Amino acid sequence: MVWMREYTFMDIKIMLEVAPNIGGPSYILKDGLHGILFKAGDKNDLCKKLTSVINGEITLEKEEIIKRGKCFSISNQADAILGEFQ
Repeated sequence: MVWMREYTFMDIKIMLEVAPNIGGPSYILKDGLHGILFKAGDKNDLCKKLTSVINGEITLEKEEIIKRGKCFSISNQADAILGEFQ
């Protein structure tokens, strides 16, 4: 059984994705749209990005976060895997 849930704006703020700009997250997230990417190994850049979020200088679009998240849902992943065997 799959449970569907509506997310509130507060949930979305809590689910903020902050990741380094290398590796997997940099391919999944678009900086400033789906999450925040900082320069890998640069604690000053990380601090600057987090401060910008806290001060409201960086805001993410709720609809874009949900739309991007659905691309990686368990249901979509299962369909993609099962599609390989059909």
